[in-house]
Amino acid sequence: KTLTVLKEKVVWFEITALIVPTYTDTIDEVRRMCGWILDSLGPDYPLHFSRFHPRYKLTHLPPTSISFLEKARRTAMEMGIHYVYVGNIPQADSNHTYCPSCKKKIIERFGYQVTKNYITEGNCSFCNQPIAGVWR
Repeated sequence: KTLTVLKEKVVWFEITALIVPTYTDTIDEVRRMCGWILDSLGPDYPLHFSRFHPRYKLTHLPPTSISFLEKARRTAMEMGIHYVYVGNIPQADSNHTYCPSCKKKIIERFGYQVTKNYITEGNCSFCNQPIAGVWR
């Protein structure tokens, strides 16, 4: 409900889903979540799949596999979500932003630092496609 209210109020937000082995790590669950996101919010709100690391009361679980996170990302993108990222792993391709139209890398990151930005006045500098977000 919170996400739909934020969308109605025209508040920019991003979604983070922590993928916990044996709790939230099935592709069927990823598909259901992405279907809801597309139906309720549209394709332009960024979705981050975060890697779980065993701590506190869940030390008996393994960390989320990188291969599952990559599969979840591919699934979300194939379903039509434009901006999908993988967090808590040093995976270069999944940390960058790509234009949903021409597919070129438009924001390059190293950790939390933006190292290159090819967005001009809210549009892709290569094909002029509007890029969702707040650009000031």
